[in-house]
Amino acid sequence: RFASVYMDFKDVQEFMSELKNLLKDRVKK
Repeated sequence: RFASVYMDFKDVQEFMSELKNLLKDRVKK
């Protein structure tokens, strides 16, 4: 159970990083 939570957290970090990249692209345009 603890491991699954850690994996989810990792996915969230990746998702947040992707979201930031999208925001950066929008700011450029």
